Amino acid sequence: MPRLSKYCATLLLVCCPAVGVSQAVDPYDHPVAKPLLPAQHAAISKTRALVLTKMGCTIQQFSDSPGLDGVVSGAFRQPGTNDQAVLCHQRNESVVVVFWEGQDTVSTTVGREPFRAQRQIYLANRAYVVEHLAYYGSEAAGIPKEPDSPSLRARLTLLVTHDGIGDGSGCCSMTHYWTGKLWAQYPGAD
Repeated sequence: MPRLSKYCATLLLVCCPAVGVSQAVDPYDHPVAKPLLPAQHAAISKTRALVLTKMGCTIQQFSDSPGLDGVVSGAFRQPGTNDQAVLCHQRNESVVVVFWEGQDTVSTTVGREPFRAQRQIYLANRAYVVEHLAYYGSEAAGIPKEPDSPSLRARLTLLVTHDGIGDGSGCCSMTHYWTGKLWAQYPGAD
């Protein structure tokens, strides 16, 4: 049966505009390192690692893709902050755990879904969020799909003030954007 599943696997499109990667990859040629315990990840403080360990988290680290390792920092709450997002795998599901700058307790979570070994998070900087909202629109936010509209881009540049969290690989990626009260989810790179 494992042999059959290998032949049934299709090529995945891994999109990571933050580091300029956009290439087709076979999941079997894109090895995933053994899941790391939070304390084993250099970017996670000891205090945050303890919190994540108590939650039962492990972190997938892609051995051949620097920057795609389940931990990303950016200004997710407001401009100028250095917040941290961690893709936490717990048993049969995963969730993005966010720590606001200066806080060692979980500030918020977003994107809980069934476990997928190839799931990734990445920095969706402000320019990326504006570009993708203009291109794809957002019915939920009342933003029309107008990729060539300078006036829409100008309005979005005023509305989008900080970074988002890119989430996913291949089909159906999302961008999570903190509105000050809740996470809005917009279409990602596909």
